[in-house]
Amino acid sequence: MSIIFLSGMAHSGTTILTHLLRQNPSVYHQIDGKSVMFYESDLIFDSKSLRNLASKNLGKKILVKKPWVFADDPNYFIDLFPDAYFICCLKSFEEASKSWSKPYSQVAFDFRYNNVAQKEKYDLFMESVYVMKNSLNKFNIFHYDKFIDNPSYAMKELTEFLEIDNFNYDLSDVGNDKNIKVIIND
Repeated sequence: MSIIFLSGMAHSGTTILTHLLRQNPSVYHQIDGKSVMFYESDLIFDSKSLRNLASKNLGKKILVKKPWVFADDPNYFIDLFPDAYFICCLKSFEEASKSWSKPYSQVAFDFRYNNVAQKEKYDLFMESVYVMKNSLNKFNIFHYDKFIDNPSYAMKELTEFLEIDNFNYDLSDVGNDKNIKVIIND
C-alpha cells in the first residue's frame, strides 16, 4: 500500500501542496472542499478503509492531508504505517504566527491572537516532527519559504522523494500573499 501522509501546521503549505500533488496522475486524493477535513480525519485512523482505498487505486499513491495530525500521536503513524511517505510542511514560528493571526485564518479565534498558545502548539508539533524524522525512512520536511522561493525545484525534489512520475505542475497559484483556500474554493 502506497500512502502519502501530508501534514504540517495550519498555514504551512499543506493546502497548496495538496492542490499541486493532485495534478500528478500518479497520485490519488479523495475529495476537495471543507468536508475533506472530516473525511480524512476518519480515514487516517481507520487503516482498513485506507487499505481499501489503496486497493481501488492500484498504481497510485494515496494522498491524505491533515494539518497538525502528527502532533496528536506520532507513534501511531510510526507503528501502523512504517512504509508510508510522510511530508511535513513547516514555516518558522514567526512566519506561522503571522499567518495564524490573519483575519481570514481558519484557526480558532482564541488561538489566533494568543502568542503563548501558538508557541506551545508549535513546540509540541516540532517535538513530534523530530520523533518521526528519526523513526521513519520516508520522511520529508517541506520548507514553505524554500518552496515559495523556487516552487519548480521544490516540486522536483518532492516528486523524487515520493518516487512518482515527473510532472509539469501548474505553479501559477503559488505565492506568498495568496489565499489558496479562496483560489481553490476550499
